[in-house]
Amino acid sequence: MSGGSPEPPPGRRWRTLGAWVLGLVVLATCLLVGEVLVAVSGLRLPGTVVGLILAVGALALVHRGTQTAARVVRESTLTVARPANRHLQLFFLPAAVGITSSVARVAEHLLPIGLALVSTFLVLLIGIGLLAQRLLRGPDGTRGAGQ
Repeated sequence: MSGGSPEPPPGRRWRTLGAWVLGLVVLATCLLVGEVLVAVSGLRLPGTVVGLILAVGALALVHRGTQTAARVVRESTLTVARPANRHLQLFFLPAAVGITSSVARVAEHLLPIGLALVSTFLVLLIGIGLLAQRLLRGPDGTRGAGQ
């Protein structure tokens, strides 16, 4: 008898593996389509960003679906996305390495970079604040009863 956790039933193990595979396929397909769209259209955005936008849009559409297939796709994708979100800081390592390897270039353009960071922060802060206010309003336009 081993000291680890009990083995899940074989059927459940295969369902979990299938959910991981389906979730990875959905996310990889969105990233691939994003890369292809950028290559074909000449957009000045990273293909992974376009793929992420496509994945979020697809999940938003699937989220409204009540059919079994839509629920399976949504849950499978979330099965992969939840652990990735828990370790999101790892996705910033390539950017940090890129910045530290080009310190001279970053120092050369420090003012525009700083202005872009501050202005983006302010725009996002104002946008999120306005969205929160709108979401907290009740149907009659006043603040909700719990507020």
